[in-house]
Amino acid sequence: MTDSEDGTNAFSKSLPRACDNCRVRKVRCDKTAPCSNCRTAGVTCKITSRQNDITKPRSRVLISNQYEQKIDRLEQRLEGIEKLLQTLVSTAKSPPQYTPSGQSSTTFTPAACTSTSVPIPVPTPQVEQFEGESSLVAHSRQAHEALQRLLEAAPTTIRNDPNTVNALAGLRNVLEKHRSEPRSLNLLARAGSLDELQYSDLPPQEEVMKLLACVEADELSDMFTWWLFDDIRDFYEMYDEFCQSPSGCPLAIQVIVYCALCWLMAGNPITQRAGLDTSKYSGYTPVLERHLEVCISSYNLFVEPTDLNIAALSTAGTYAIYAADVNAAWILTSTAARLCQSMGYHRLMPPKSGGTEVYEKRVILFWGVYFVDKSLSLRLGRASSLQDYDFSTSWRDIVKIWQSPGNAKAKAGHRLAKMTEWLELSLEMATIQGIIYDKLYSPGSIKNLSERQKLGQELVVKIHEILVLNMKCFTESGWLYEYTDYYKECGDVILYSLLTLVYRAMPEISNTQQWSLQAARSTMQVHHSCARKAEAMGSGIKVEYLTWSVMLCPFTPFIVLFRNVVTELNLDDLKLLEDFVASIEWLNDSNQRESLQRFHQLCHAFYNLAKHFVAARLRADYEHQAMTSAGQTLVMSTMQQPPTFEESLEDMTIPEDFQTWMDTHMDFMNNDWLAFGTL
Repeated sequence: MTDSEDGTNAFSKSLPRACDNCRVRKVRCDKTAPCSNCRTAGVTCKITSRQNDITKPRSRVLISNQYEQKIDRLEQRLEGIEKLLQTLVSTAKSPPQYTPSGQSSTTFTPAACTSTSVPIPVPTPQVEQFEGESSLVAHSRQAHEALQRLLEAAPTTIRNDPNTVNALAGLRNVLEKHRSEPRSLNLLARAGSLDELQYSDLPPQEEVMKLLACVEADELSDMFTWWLFDDIRDFYEMYDEFCQSPSGCPLAIQVIVYCALCWLMAGNPITQRAGLDTSKYSGYTPVLERHLEVCISSYNLFVEPTDLNIAALSTAGTYAIYAADVNAAWILTSTAARLCQSMGYHRLMPPKSGGTEVYEKRVILFWGVYFVDKSLSLRLGRASSLQDYDFSTSWRDIVKIWQSPGNAKAKAGHRLAKMTEWLELSLEMATIQGIIYDKLYSPGSIKNLSERQKLGQELVVKIHEILVLNMKCFTESGWLYEYTDYYKECGDVILYSLLTLVYRAMPEISNTQQWSLQAARSTMQVHHSCARKAEAMGSGIKVEYLTWSVMLCPFTPFIVLFRNVVTELNLDDLKLLEDFVASIEWLNDSNQRESLQRFHQLCHAFYNLAKHFVAARLRADYEHQAMTSAGQTLVMSTMQQPPTFEESLEDMTIPEDFQTWMDTHMDFMNNDWLAFGTL
């Protein structure tokens, strides 16, 4: 090969400039290899390559506000990465610290399991953060993060949409109003003293005895009076003592009597089935509630452990749930549980000989306290006072006594069998609520992801078994007459809410978050049916359903659906939110308790925000598609590549007002959500 050919091949791929000979001769070079001039002259065509002379493809540089914003965001991310690396380095150098009870110092959020990992050897997968507050905190955090991402990407049409702005302002006002107003929710802080009570406004004794006669004659009275008394004959004695001296009888008797009178006068299934018109008693209800709440606020929680005090505190705690004051209910029920332990109720054994009346009464008291204690534990995100590992008594022992020959309840036959099913159903539901909190949401919950997944699957199976038990318990339509389907659906609402919680806490494998979403939808659908039945049964049943089924168990399904609506623009889920808000519209009444009104205001504000946000997003999407289909080629030609709608959203900035609000209000941790109705 000649030098000329070798030189040609050396740069035959490209000649970025004229060859050396043509440049010296000042003639035009055709920049081929070799060029035509060098071939004619018979000389070697070569070019001296200089790095600075090699031209590079020129890129178009657009200087605009959006690129400055992108650069700012990149700088912020780099700063965050630098801080993270510094933290990791300092953590690696520092000696391991002791954590109580062998708990991991890492945290867990199931939805964040796909976060960026750091190559630090970990023996077993650990959760990142204990949920606390029974997942309401976790869901508020997820809703906060989801909305923040969406609003960061919101186009101008959404940022300036008046309906969305007003919805945000409305939700902010609800939260700020709650913070600024003094709380008047806790029954234990009611103003007034026992000496100020006037007894002339109490219902006549004759009317009360008439209502009690209906209760005594009803064959299903045990279903509705378990929280008041075990035997109505005992209540007759207490009421007689109360009538003789309302202010002089023990405070425990006053609490029980006032609770029973409130229940009788407000309307209940027994009086409705008896065909009694309780509307004439409605005027007594506010007086009785005021007297009762003064008695509760005057109750000394450091009382002697007696059957009567346990019954009074348990009854007061149950009333506090009805009044939507779960914080007061927690204090009263915890005190009752402490007294049960002091009396040894948690380790009662059936008597080997003699009468069983005292044993039956105490066991029923214990399991009533247990049911409320476990429900409040999950609702408030606190460890229950009565731990399953700490007691040896069994509810099956009391069933055996009821079924034994000679026992009065054994004569009930089929009714006793249904009562046994109902007792088992209630306690199974209470037990699993305690397990869900202890094992999935408490600080000491299971940290290993595989164990957490296994337990979650076991709990899902258990909840489905309880759903079957619930159906079996209320299969016979004639058992509770028109209330059979209603009570079945009340149980379904609670159980589907529990399913939502369990799926929510499981690691993000096997599509558990979608199962959580499906469980939330099922909860809303059953609620819609149950709410219609409660509406037809009167105001007393409506309040009972809302406080005992919707608000006692963490109503996480509402937050789950809200988050899915704003992230996925799911119109079906938006309709479920709309139906739920419509079903509690009756709470928007000044005559309702403040806690119930606030619950309605909060749910309505969230639904309003979801509705207007979805409308603005869909409208922006439609306008974008219309603009693209109209052939805006001149605008698009100024860009190197037409961005998609999602890419264009990334260049938008979040409104300063919304960002401030999100940081200070949207993340309703700990008490904010719960305090809406002390829910």
